[in-house]
Amino acid sequence: MTKSIRGRLQWWYGSILSVALTCFGSLVYLQAERDMRDRAMRQSLAALDDLAAGLRAARPRHPRGGHPGFRGESLLENAGGLPLPAELLFPVPPPPQPPPPAADGESAGGMFRGRPPRPGVGGPRQGPPPDGARPPLGRRGPPDRLEFVIWNPDGSRMLQSRGPGAAVLASLERPTALPEPQVRQTDQALQVFQLGPADTVLLVHRTLSDDRAGLRLFGGMIAGIGGLTIATAVLGGRWIAGRMVRPIDGIAGTAATISAARLDRRIETSGLEQELVPLAQVLNQTFERLQLSFQQLTQFTADASHELRTPLAVIHAETELALLQPRTAEQYQDILRTCLRSAERMRGLVDALLLLARGDARQLQLTGTLVDLRDVAGEACAQLQSRADAAGVRLELINPAVSARVAGDADLLGQIVGNLISNGIQHTPGGGTVRVQVSNPEQPELQVVDSGCGIAAEYLPRIFDRFYRVDESRGRRSGGNGLGLAICRSLAELHGAVIECRSEPDKGSVFTVQFPQPPRGLASDQTVNQGNG
Repeated sequence: MTKSIRGRLQWWYGSILSVALTCFGSLVYLQAERDMRDRAMRQSLAALDDLAAGLRAARPRHPRGGHPGFRGESLLENAGGLPLPAELLFPVPPPPQPPPPAADGESAGGMFRGRPPRPGVGGPRQGPPPDGARPPLGRRGPPDRLEFVIWNPDGSRMLQSRGPGAAVLASLERPTALPEPQVRQTDQALQVFQLGPADTVLLVHRTLSDDRAGLRLFGGMIAGIGGLTIATAVLGGRWIAGRMVRPIDGIAGTAATISAARLDRRIETSGLEQELVPLAQVLNQTFERLQLSFQQLTQFTADASHELRTPLAVIHAETELALLQPRTAEQYQDILRTCLRSAERMRGLVDALLLLARGDARQLQLTGTLVDLRDVAGEACAQLQSRADAAGVRLELINPAVSARVAGDADLLGQIVGNLISNGIQHTPGGGTVRVQVSNPEQPELQVVDSGCGIAAEYLPRIFDRFYRVDESRGRRSGGNGLGLAICRSLAELHGAVIECRSEPDKGSVFTVQFPQPPRGLASDQTVNQGNG
């Protein structure tokens, strides 16, 4: 089967339409054939009834030495009312009989005496009527497809129609009939016969050739109309399917033009069909995310290069200065200390970048043990106490009496707390306070509150972005690289926690990390399957 959507639609609906039209045409044709047979049967039975009625209306006579029969003139007179044309009727002459004795109104020479016979009623006609003879006015015969034979009780033929089927009728033997109509049917003819008055046998022969020809013509018309309908539907479906997939081609064309230099292109949705609008919107949103990610990647690369160039420039400058002329031991030591600080800063930046890269690649793994958040906060405060003292900032730790356990990695949790404390110390002037508080043992929560300069509301949405600084000059003077808060958010998401910030200018900032509840029944020495693999 074709992989084209347009081809599948055409094939599917063309097949359904073909099957439907074939079934419908077959049913119509079969019904027309049944109606044709029923119509032929009704006509034959009606003709049979009329023949029987004509025979019953004729006066019987008993010829000398003969068999009981019907008067020929009466039968022909009544035959004029049969559903057969009178010019096709002719009697089969009976055996010769001696002339009857002369009656009162008739002479021996055959001359009538008294009232003459009625016009048109004389002796039986021998053979077919003369040319140009017509049936009496008002008497309409049936189609020439109806023919008949009447047999006498002794098997001789009393009356037979003369028409296209005369040869067929002449070859028929007198059938064994019953009072009820019986049927013999072939593909080309229908014969109905029964026992008539005075033990006669009546047979009506109905040819079906004309009906078959009309039926074949009707079937050809059905097939032609059906084929034309299918061809029109297929061609129309191809045209409609082409118009349907044309917007998809437009979407594909727009997507093909998007590159690193043209990420601003978007799919126009105003002229699309309703079903394609969601697809175009999803693709536009994807393009927007790609553009944003590309911009962030470009900015990240530029910022990382700049941050790495600064310590490298310092190391390079100090080394050149040391090589220009001989120095004292103290001077060499000062140069080495400067290079060491620059190297430590560069190593910290590389470690932070590596940590973020592993987080983006989902390669960070948690040890998955239950960790008391109070111990993590206490260890971080102890490590940064000397830095707080050097900056003239008071560092406070407020822990609850009950342990607040979270499922995670102690080292990564320590980096979250340490980065938040370092950020508070960095942006808090001397004499200020940084308070670390652990609360809500049921659902552990960590807060780092500083009394620093605060952050304006328009900057809050971007403070967790990489290399973002509200004040570039202050950040560089204080040694920050703009990655601390980005690392905090990445590690918090790794632990299933949510980090947020509330801040007001000149009133300080509050960073809150809300951790999920640890799994029930998990002991402190048990591990939890967490992390991104």
